[in-house]
Order: sequence, then structure tokens, then C-alpha cells
Amino acid sequence: MTASYTDVFGNTLPPSEYAYAAFALTADATFSWPYNSSGATNTIAKIMEITPSVGVMMTFPAANQVSTGEDFLIRNVGSQTLTVKGNAGTTIGTIVAGGAQYFYVTDNSTAAGVWGQVTYGAGSSSATAGDLIGYGIKAISSSLNQSHPITTSASDVAVDSTYRAKLVITTGGATTVSMAACVTLGDDFFFMLRNSGTGTV
Repeated sequence: MTASYTDVFGNTLPPSEYAYAAFALTADATFSWPYNSSGATNTIAKIMEITPSVGVMMTFPAANQVSTGEDFLIRNVGSQTLTVKGNAGTTIGTIVAGGAQYFYVTDNSTAAGVWGQVTYGAGSSSATAGDLIGYGIKAISSSLNQSHPITTSASDVAVDSTYRAKLVITTGGATTVSMAACVTLGDDFFFMLRNSGTGTV
């Protein structure tokens, strides 16, 4: 994707950015910014349509090479889920087949950066399972599933709203478990308690 443009005064100028590009990714690929890509094969465009093979990951360019607010849109036009990663290799998210996500840099102090993202619907309203998780729920692949995280304590426990759906296991001697007010915890709040210690709870 190399190109140049001639302005009205006859000077050849390098393009500041690419408006659109399509990629068929058959292997993991690291992308570059168009401003310093020197003709690299995988160059970020403002709008990208990507067809990924199974398990393929796309790595974003370094966030500290651009200003905050730098942005682009990715649409997955293939039949496989696309995993996107920051420049340090940390997974930012996934784009399901037919889905589209808008990404923008909110912190460029490191190469990995911090990325904001907005998920667009794919013909109808949709959301990534990971965006919907809460206490007692976890995402497995693209679905929401029940979860009972375990908290073990050898001392007193103060139960607040973050204990929703948790299993609390006491392992000490005589232990006190205190709970926040019902009005604070709200309707249908619950947690589980198991005494595996040597004293009374």
C-alpha cells in the first residue's frame, strides 16, 4: 500500500493516512501506522475490512508513535473471530464475524498505550460477552456463564456488594461474618458461606 499524491502546486506529497484497506489475514500480523510504515504490507487505514483465518491475531502499532485520539474502524468480514492485541501483546478484545469495532488511543505514554473502543452492531443490536460480565457472571468464548468465585479467609469477613454470588470459606477459629445493610446490598443479593475452620462462625 504505497502511494503518493501531487498537490496543486506540483509537489509530490506522501499520504497522511489511508482511508480504506482490506486484508485477508492467514497468520498473525503486526500493523504499522501509515506515517512511518515505509511501504509496510500491513498498514493501518481509517476503515479496514479484515477476513481472518481461524485463531489469527492482529497486533496494533505502537501507541506512542501517534497522538491521543488517533483512531480507526475494523470490520470483520470473515467467518472467524478476530483477536486484537496492543503493541505489548496484551489482548484488547475480539471482533466476532460480521462485527465492527471503532478503536482510538486514549493514552500514548507507552507503546502498548490505552485504547478506547466502541462496538458497532452487526445488522442488529449486539454486544461482546466480556462487556456484559458482572458479579457472578463470566464470559466463556462468546457466551455468558454462571460463576461462583471463592474467597478464603482465616479472619473476620465484611460482606459488601462485591461479594454477590461468591463462596466465602472461613478457615480460622471463631470468626465473625458481618453483612452490609440490606438496603445497600439490594434485592436478590446472595452469597454462600462454608465453615472449614476450627471454630464457630
